[in-house]
Amino acid sequence: MVVEKEVKALIRDKRVRVAGDLITDPGYNVLPGIAVEVNDAQADGPLEVDYLMNKPAGVITATEDPTQSTVLDLIRPHDYRPGLYPVGRLDKDTTGLLLLTT
Repeated sequence: MVVEKEVKALIRDKRVRVAGDLITDPGYNVLPGIAVEVNDAQADGPLEVDYLMNKPAGVITATEDPTQSTVLDLIRPHDYRPGLYPVGRLDKDTTGLLLLTT
């Protein structure tokens, strides 16, 4: 696994391409299934993400619910990844840090 600091250095050194395009923005969002190359070699494996969220009160710790707002509803559409789920649980009216991962 590569840590964020290493990824930023690779991007700064112009060694990362996504779908053939050189990436210069460390905040670039890579969608699932898109080819990523580092040092002209294709990166292996699916893109995994981890988010640390400060869950507000009134939101349930669930992946979906037809009647209530969930923590996944708080993820911006371009940051969402299939398979994203909360690790652990906080009650609806509880605030606090919550880890979400793929």
